[in-house]
Amino acid sequence: MPAAVHVKKRLTDISVRFPAEQYYVGKDFFPTKQVPHLTDFIPKWSKANILRLDELAMSAPDDELPPEVELILQADDSYQCRVYAVRAPDKIITKRNADPALDYDVERALHIRQRLDVRLEYLRIKQVLRSTSVATNNQTLTTAQQFDNTTSAQNQPVTLPRAIIAQMRHLNGGHPPNVVRMNTFVKNAIVQSEEFKDFVKFNVLDRGSPIGDEELIASVWGLEPGSVKCSDAVYGVAAPTIPPSTAAQSSSAPVSKAFLGSDIIFAWVVPPGLRTYGMGAEFRFSGYNTDPYAVIGVPQFNRGVLPGEDLRGISIVDPHVYNADSLFLLKTCVNTASTTYNGFLD
Repeated sequence: MPAAVHVKKRLTDISVRFPAEQYYVGKDFFPTKQVPHLTDFIPKWSKANILRLDELAMSAPDDELPPEVELILQADDSYQCRVYAVRAPDKIITKRNADPALDYDVERALHIRQRLDVRLEYLRIKQVLRSTSVATNNQTLTTAQQFDNTTSAQNQPVTLPRAIIAQMRHLNGGHPPNVVRMNTFVKNAIVQSEEFKDFVKFNVLDRGSPIGDEELIASVWGLEPGSVKCSDAVYGVAAPTIPPSTAAQSSSAPVSKAFLGSDIIFAWVVPPGLRTYGMGAEFRFSGYNTDPYAVIGVPQFNRGVLPGEDLRGISIVDPHVYNADSLFLLKTCVNTASTTYNGFLD
């Protein structure tokens, strides 16, 4: 008889929700630089002038004045902060009529935060760092070179990245990249390749403290521990519908894509300063708010019978690459058409 008298209700201490804390890596590449204006110039000293080799040997101790050293500025770079904003309207009747198990205002704020997180990660990774017009030092792997091509002798996931890192060291005063990010599918292809196995097959592991794949890759590539990390954060690519689609992810009709896709991003990153040579910075307009983004309430009196309050999330930023020497983009490291990746990679 209990089933006949029980009325089901939503539990107040459990729900199923996609995590707000996806592992986003865009900020790893862009240290924050607070700025008082939406746009300003970034002075850049001439690298060619700094590295110029002059004959400085004097013909006689008291012969002539030594050669002059000129200070030469290149054409100024500039940043341009843009406003990224989203709002969640307050429908007062819906709010008052909501299920008591749902915290209406908290859920609105969380939705705003997640929507901004996804958009800004897309900006940093997909629109900036994975753009060949920004990452002018780049290489797209051929099918024979891709790291998951197990039958090709050109599959060299150790030799090729080591050559890239050597190039970056020469372009950055001897500094190797200290931020390298890739997708787990790409990492798996690297560690399962024959060339990588040849480098690590005689490595003796302590069963009590095994070495993770990322640390093995960093070691084989000659990078510092912690330089190489994986991120599998995703964004939706399916067209928005009401109600939202419940279609499952598939290779033929992907619902989500990974931000990093099939690419590997190498960067030498240092905090911005007067005499630094790092890749770039995220310029953040501090004239309004110094936080990564602000969530504010805005009263609304023109929506519906009863007034409500919009919640608005705002971020005013420009993730800007001002030194392409400190960035390298290795593209299409695996075959994105393979069903192994279930449509997540591009």
